Amino acid sequence: MTTVLTGWHWLRDPTRLSDGTPLRRTVALPPGEKPVLGKVGFHASREPLSALFFAPGTYVCRVRLAGRLHEDDIQAVGTRRELVAGPVDASRELRLFAAECARSALVAFEVKHPDDPRVRRAIAVARCYVSGKASDRDLEAARSGALAAAGSELDPGAEHAARAAAEAAHPDASCAAWWAAWESSNFSPYWGRRWSEHDRALAWRLRKLFKPVFDCPPSEPDELFR
Repeated sequence: MTTVLTGWHWLRDPTRLSDGTPLRRTVALPPGEKPVLGKVGFHASREPLSALFFAPGTYVCRVRLAGRLHEDDIQAVGTRRELVAGPVDASRELRLFAAECARSALVAFEVKHPDDPRVRRAIAVARCYVSGKASDRDLEAARSGALAAAGSELDPGAEHAARAAAEAAHPDASCAAWWAAWESSNFSPYWGRRWSEHDRALAWRLRKLFKPVFDCPPSEPDELFR
């Protein structure tokens, strides 16, 4: 059984956990209490996109689980959790990642509709929104256009590509990232990127936010990014 695991954890509020309790550097279960996945204990995921599903929010942390651990394919729970780095607001990285996911699927729509600009425009507006070159109204209009393109589409690949672009323009950056990755990784076996590739791409983006931590000397007992 693994006794230490370093992973990712997301928060909506940088001062509180999802159950409303204040965020503390270290938390632990009472002695003798056993962790149960999804119910009891302190959770994290090895990959950031998986973690985002369980705790949607734009503030990301690097955490270390210890003690008695249980893990499935997408999350882990332990009797103790230590905050290693963060929380850091990753809104910008999540939005850019969402646009990147949608762009990886764009060809599936444009090969069917080369003269329809709505899906490409939604991706472009999502990127512009990050730098303040697009407004909330622009984002909403771009999302509506991509959703309309998806709603009238009969080809499954083109439909999911359009929905990925619409999700990239979702008003909530955490939802944009997760759903854009989901739509673009599940629409066709011939187009786009797999979920694991999206996960690695998001980890690469987030790694920059924690660069001083990730650049710790090799002699450290735990590599934070693995």
